[in-house]
Amino acid sequence: MDKEEAYNILDALAEGCSPFTGEQLENDSILNERKVIRALQIALDALNTRPTSKQQSSTTVQDSVEVKTVMTIIEVMKAANIEPSVSKVSRFLLGSKQFKESNITQNGLYGSLKHSFTYRTLNPTISQLAKDNNDITTALTTSPKEKPWDSVDFFEQPQFCTLSEKAIDQLKNKINELGILKQPPHLSDYVISARTEYARAYEPWSSKELEYLGKALKYTNDLQLLSVCFQRGENSLRTVGKKLIYEYKVNET
Repeated sequence: MDKEEAYNILDALAEGCSPFTGEQLENDSILNERKVIRALQIALDALNTRPTSKQQSSTTVQDSVEVKTVMTIIEVMKAANIEPSVSKVSRFLLGSKQFKESNITQNGLYGSLKHSFTYRTLNPTISQLAKDNNDITTALTTSPKEKPWDSVDFFEQPQFCTLSEKAIDQLKNKINELGILKQPPHLSDYVISARTEYARAYEPWSSKELEYLGKALKYTNDLQLLSVCFQRGENSLRTVGKKLIYEYKVNET
């Protein structure tokens, strides 16, 4: 693996998507942790050395990309319900397969620079262009998408647990009986890594498992205990638990 490939992989991970398929990673991915994101950025900065003789200079790249071009690409992405970013604009200009499932590939700007530049020579310049231009900065700034259950404060309330030791053991056994569908070799490295700590990390939530969680929430809001029982990360349990509580209240009214 050369530096170019390593840079592309790390940058995709920092963007929260798979470097091979372009798919967005799940919300509870370890890659969404602040320190992990920062570590990836430091690694990217370290790899982003001066262009080699085979690469174009940043001045040439700057001359090849106009603010109008970047703004057009951002508008095209938004129209296709794709959240734009500096990285995605760069990949779009280079003809990345990340967009193969979208009709935005029909746009004339798609892949227009793929024969002239590499990602490592293009992305830093697009980034600088965004920093220097308020219109691009504003266009790239998106408000976090709030979900209706985000306001549920169940897990912020004083911790409680009325489950007996027997009930806890029964819950653990029921979860174990569910089995695990997503197995090697169909798992990515980051999923395999996550499962060293949480055996059911990134496993699809079945209706039965959701039922067990819904019942457990009537007796406890102890995320650490629930994590042990369900063999999932606390962030995942918090998100799914809040959604279940919200849906229950909606259906109740």
